Amino acid sequence: MKKIITPVGTSIFTNFLFGRYKDKIEGFNDIYKPIARKSVGEWDNYKEIIEKIKREISIAIKGLSFDDLINISAEIKSLYQIYKELKDKDLDIYLLCTDTIDSKLAAEIVKNILEDIKAKEKINFNNIHIRIISSLNINSRNEFNKGMGNLIAEIYSIANDYWDNVIFNITGGFKATIPYLTILAQINRCLIYYIFEGEDALIHIPVIPLKQEYDYSPLVVYKDILEKLDQGITNKDEFEKIKNSEFFKDFGNLIWIDEVDGLMELNPIGKIIYEKMKQDKN
Repeated sequence: MKKIITPVGTSIFTNFLFGRYKDKIEGFNDIYKPIARKSVGEWDNYKEIIEKIKREISIAIKGLSFDDLINISAEIKSLYQIYKELKDKDLDIYLLCTDTIDSKLAAEIVKNILEDIKAKEKINFNNIHIRIISSLNINSRNEFNKGMGNLIAEIYSIANDYWDNVIFNITGGFKATIPYLTILAQINRCLIYYIFEGEDALIHIPVIPLKQEYDYSPLVVYKDILEKLDQGITNKDEFEKIKNSEFFKDFGNLIWIDEVDGLMELNPIGKIIYEKMKQDKN
């Protein structure tokens, strides 16, 4: 069983706004604009618009050729190409959304289309999961850092300490996450796939052929500090103590700091390394 981690963006909406399907829904920009980049917490306030978008897209895709249906979003196109690459492997799909209405809505529509493709074409997408990553948005650096921490934790939860069957599909989604997902995939020796916009060729990013074992001994002595930073530090005395420590001198590049509010926590790279360290020590 392969688990394909697929961040979800809004390419399905972009295709109806500006792309190859722009004439399929009249006035789509006016329908879509009110929900763009709104927080998932406001979902219930936009239920009528959400249902209208689902309905309009459902009508618009009726009668599309299989090729057009496959190309309706970056996520669907890439997942289908990965399916063909892997041939008869059973696939579990994990659609990871940002903390926005349009990303969650895109994931729901993508899931429905994948379910239809699965039924009609006998494609073995076993289960299609949608996971919303809290705080993952571009509203602020602080929120993004929290969101990336939540994204990394979610991916480690999906992998469940077994990475041999995990595949990263970084074609769609929030582009700011791609560097971190690439690093996460590399240190856990996972396959990475990508499709360039407007092309059908599947790009396979191989695992770097370097030594697999990682030396965490310089970090192990700071286990207590890492645990605190993983939770986030808001205490002023603790903040100053760590900032003036040997740990900070050696590993300050793993920490995100907000000097104004006195906040300190692991940044996304620090989170990736800390989670990997905990996993390998178990």
